[in-house]
Amino acid sequence: MPKAILTDIEGTISSISFVKDVLFPYASERLEDFILSNFEHDPFLLSIIEATLEELKQDKLTGLNYDSNQDDCTVAERANSRLRRTNDRSVLRVHEDHEDDENAEIGVPQQCNDAIFETQVYTAIQALKTWIQEDRKITPLKDLQGLIWQEGFRKGLFKAPLYQDALDFFLNMKGKGLPIYVYSSGSIQAQRLFFEFSEFGDVRYLFSGFYDTKIGSKKESASYLKIANDINLNPEDILFLTDIKDECRASEGAGLLTIQVVRESLNSDMSLDSSIASGSSIERTRKVISDFSELSEIL
Repeated sequence: MPKAILTDIEGTISSISFVKDVLFPYASERLEDFILSNFEHDPFLLSIIEATLEELKQDKLTGLNYDSNQDDCTVAERANSRLRRTNDRSVLRVHEDHEDDENAEIGVPQQCNDAIFETQVYTAIQALKTWIQEDRKITPLKDLQGLIWQEGFRKGLFKAPLYQDALDFFLNMKGKGLPIYVYSSGSIQAQRLFFEFSEFGDVRYLFSGFYDTKIGSKKESASYLKIANDINLNPEDILFLTDIKDECRASEGAGLLTIQVVRESLNSDMSLDSSIASGSSIERTRKVISDFSELSEIL
């Protein structure tokens, strides 16, 4: 009997189509307007832009023309200098009049100018759009999606679906006193929104904690060891539920008891792992289910 449950969301306890066909398009459509409308008064959004530019420096495969030599001061510094200089002009309008005098008065380096700032913001926007199309699991993108989805959830534009069998299972485990944790590539903020605005109402009370890619990649065993350490349990005392084969392998490598959840309308990555029959001893002992009611056999 495990002492805790750790679960994925998309494809495991909720349909993939909700994220793919509802949340992703909403974030993609709103992304540029959302950033341009909010970043001047949202420090967290500024930090997302900063983190996006930093990712671009490390990612040679983006093909985007970001000149790191222009980065003589941070996005936040440029934003702050711009806001100190004006309260009534557009945050993205290049100020051509008396730029030298204004910068000198407030001690802002000349290279921290509006044109470079504007270039940085639009470079970040283009990168984030590309990452959405590629479904990249990158922290600043996931953080931004969480902010945009919050807007949609709070406006009542959509509610998050949960599989009935998953909800019943969690209610049962909660009744038995087992803590339930969530580990998803979506940001913690997005996870909380998902469960706050579910089709069954606010079910956040079911969960004892949330983890996202800030703790590490879901395809690396070290991430699961960090979670086990954080919740003060041995890895073998944690039951992990996911539909993704690589996540199964990573969690098994860390010593967790792993269940592969195979739902309907699967793509190749979520189909039954053929290596279970012929691969490692760990994979041969992995249990595969299509409905959470099947877990009653081992719990």
